[in-house]
Amino acid sequence: MNENMQSLDYSELLNRVISHVTNQFSIAVRESTLEDYLVSIGFSLHGERFNSRGSRITNTILVVGESRSSQRILQNIADNSGLNKYNFEYLLDYMEIPRFNFNNLQHSTKYCAVLVGPMAHQQRGVDGFSSIIARMEEETDIYPPVVRITNSRGDLQISNSGFKEALAELEIILT
Repeated sequence: MNENMQSLDYSELLNRVISHVTNQFSIAVRESTLEDYLVSIGFSLHGERFNSRGSRITNTILVVGESRSSQRILQNIADNSGLNKYNFEYLLDYMEIPRFNFNNLQHSTKYCAVLVGPMAHQQRGVDGFSSIIARMEEETDIYPPVVRITNSRGDLQISNSGFKEALAELEIILT
């Protein structure tokens, strides 16, 4: 550590940093460049959210269900929708889904939403409900928001167009 760093009063430094960031934040608001400014300091406008219980949650979105579209295509759709494609986790293999313990989503600080497509009704964590989707939609106080990915008839189906529509719905829910 150099001499300048050793002699610094960190309380004074913190106050100077807070003042600088506050000033830059105000300028960005006035100039309508807030999102660019936040990204420049390593903070995503969409990266931190608070759930209905006031707990901080990350921006990881779980996409679960058998898919007609590849993960790569879904990532590109998310990216083209203005969402960070790296903030998504995908569980798209019908045979792998039963191994996922949906109870891990309860009170989760990792996931801000779950996008669901077709899957078997009997999953770990169903606990008396007709399906895990029904449970998550009913128990909104312990599960992240759920958005169904459907086709034009309303059937669960992960397709390119259904995923785009689900992302649009998700944006409304999360803002």
